[in-house]
Amino acid sequence: MNFLERPADERSGQINFYTIVISEGFQAPVHQMLSEVNDTNWITYFMSSWVSRASDIPNQFTSNMSMALLNGAVKSFTSLGGVSVYIELMFELLQEKMPKIHIPQCFIRIDIAHFMKNVTTCTALQNK
Repeated sequence: MNFLERPADERSGQINFYTIVISEGFQAPVHQMLSEVNDTNWITYFMSSWVSRASDIPNQFTSNMSMALLNGAVKSFTSLGGVSVYIELMFELLQEKMPKIHIPQCFIRIDIAHFMKNVTTCTALQNK
């Protein structure tokens, strides 16, 4: 069955809108993508394509707690293989087990509003 033979409600999945916004005293969208795909590989491609055009890596990246977005940012904006490697490296830097020359060029951040929502809705922490 080809695409046009499918019923209209089966032709498309959820459409995700991704945008890279720079903030330098003002905010401006600089790269955008619409996609049905929401995985690390596709997001890494999207972010890496922006880096190749901009020829600059951001100093800081802020996102929600989407592992696909976080992994894509780590892979695109640092020389590391993913979030777990990034967290381990940052923890070792904080403990001064690693020389500061290993600090990644881009600091990956999680938006606190999303983090707090996950904490407040965590069933293990309710009524504590």
